[in-house]
Amino acid sequence: MLALYDLLYRVEPSPVVALNRVVAVAEVHGASAALEVLDGLAADPRLARQHRLHAVRAHLSERVGDLGGAREDYTEAAARSSNETERSYLLEQEARIAARMDQHPTGVGAQRRTS
Repeated sequence: MLALYDLLYRVEPSPVVALNRVVAVAEVHGASAALEVLDGLAADPRLARQHRLHAVRAHLSERVGDLGGAREDYTEAAARSSNETERSYLLEQEARIAARMDQHPTGVGAQRRTS
């Protein structure tokens, strides 16, 4: 799948293709590797304004155990979304993470991202 996104990006280097490629990187190389790639995409102004960048970062952050970062990014993604259904889903994810953090306020994954 990642190889196909690499090929597609060569043909159509759009921000959406780049973001979908990040998800493929996560499946092949893990969430930490995908977060590194995503950090590079954050500089693209076409993505920086969209909720999708924050939604993907939230999901990946949760996968690596950064619940604080995930919660912040779900909140930011919801704030940037213009679609009520998407916004509702993102806020549900934020609430789910908040509940996990409340159950383990000093435990692993409760830390907040500092960058």
